Amino acid sequence: MRKLCLSNGLRLLIDKIPYAKSVSIGVMVHVGTKHETKETNGIAHFIEHLLFKNQLNFSNMYGNTYIEALGGKMNAFTGKELTCFHVQILSEHLKEAIRILKDMIFSFSISDADFDKEKQVVIQEIYRYQDNTLERVKIESLMQALGPCSYAFDILGTVSNIKSFTIDEVYNFYKKFYTPSNTVVSISGNIEENALIELIEMLESIPKGVIQKQTLSPVTFKGGFNYIHTADYQSHICFVFPGVSSKTPMRDYYAYFILNHLLGGGRNSRLNQTLREEKGLVYSVYSQTIIFEEIGVLRVIASTSEDNLKKVYDTIISIIKDIKENGFTLDELNRCKTAIKSELVFSNENIMQRMFFFGQEELLGIYKSFNIDEILKCVDDITIWEVENVIKNTFGGLHSLTISTKNPEFFINCCKERDDQFPIII
Repeated sequence: MRKLCLSNGLRLLIDKIPYAKSVSIGVMVHVGTKHETKETNGIAHFIEHLLFKNQLNFSNMYGNTYIEALGGKMNAFTGKELTCFHVQILSEHLKEAIRILKDMIFSFSISDADFDKEKQVVIQEIYRYQDNTLERVKIESLMQALGPCSYAFDILGTVSNIKSFTIDEVYNFYKKFYTPSNTVVSISGNIEENALIELIEMLESIPKGVIQKQTLSPVTFKGGFNYIHTADYQSHICFVFPGVSSKTPMRDYYAYFILNHLLGGGRNSRLNQTLREEKGLVYSVYSQTIIFEEIGVLRVIASTSEDNLKKVYDTIISIIKDIKENGFTLDELNRCKTAIKSELVFSNENIMQRMFFFGQEELLGIYKSFNIDEILKCVDDITIWEVENVIKNTFGGLHSLTISTKNPEFFINCCKERDDQFPIII
């Protein structure tokens, strides 16, 4: 992989794969929910939508329509810390794809009609998630764990915020962050050297702009309880524990991933083996790492019928206590290492995943290295004692609990529980 720092501050990553017949392109801008306030919550995701309605300088078509006419695929997503527009297209159309992405993302030419229509589209998206209890549990569990900070905001924002945004307000936010120095362009696939010169010229023509640095208040883990009433067939239990940030040293960082895999990262995890395979209490149970620049969390989610809720809750608590007090076996450690290395290697052999890997590492540092062999060696070298230290840090303090169920009495009883070995905020 080659990294080129262009004269306007944009970082261009070139990952040549000569045998490929296509390219994957990602334009990643360092802006997301983290950069919003309570009043502007949802604006980063709204801008992602609006840029698909941008008028191209050289065509009367929208960018995604043009890409599809070339046989390509385009999509985008907004996260807590980045917004990413990505394209997969035949190598012969690389230059056109870059031209389309440049015009679509680094200009702001939205009609009033498109602005108003896209508000309605985003509002419908918000309603769709509000109708999904599990999604509400995921969103509100993070709010409960992190308290009133921008990392805890819902990426989609609120209906009232979306309705209130004016085109001037949105443009003022856009121009603060959509600058070359705040952007990484990552390209993986069959990239010809003579095409690279033209790509650089196109990308260097983007005006520099002025990035306004934002000072965030310190983010700390709060913990606590949250209850969501539901009439669904299934109830949901969500625990959130303190985790690691992307600034954590590499070995501690991957030791945390080993813990996650041991707990609920796959079919052989403690949670899945006990709750699904042995007891048959759930269809879905898992843990996941959520990592940001300033903070991170480990989340455990289980879904079950109301009559199983107490058994599932008690079993999760028991599994976590057992890991905390008795640790795990060398065989489990090696199995988790193999699984993590396999995931890294598999993704590294996929063109689109390579594009995401290099781009997100450059922008956010979420893999700790561009060198896959260095990461694999780091995972191999992690000792059982390093993982046990991560276990103590993760399960040695506070946690948060979000429960959705028809019966508030169960939730109230959970709130009353006290345990010095597994403390809870009330």
